[in-house]
Amino acid sequence: MPDVASHTAWFTTIADKLGAISNCPTIALSRTNYYFTRPPSNPKGNVTDLLKPNPRVANDGALAFAAAQRLHTKYRMTEGNTCYRGGKPGMSDSFGAALWAADLLPSARVV
Repeated sequence: MPDVASHTAWFTTIADKLGAISNCPTIALSRTNYYFTRPPSNPKGNVTDLLKPNPRVANDGALAFAAAQRLHTKYRMTEGNTCYRGGKPGMSDSFGAALWAADLLPSARVV
């Protein structure tokens, strides 16, 4: 599957278009990634906001999983971190980040 970046709703469009092909190619895997703040410079990049619930993670996973099922393939969240570019001191290297990662694991379904 192509990388949809943060536009997970595209999985539905892709699954619909591929599913409409009479000789649909075999898809090996559907995958997503999630970075809480994206770049470390994001002002929301702090432990307080990190530990707040984010329903988007589960919703995006459910969308991607449903699209994968329609294409008879597997879904995995293959990447997840507090931010990219090596992390943010004081947030990515904190005990709060460890708690956040443990809370994120159920969203990283391997199906």
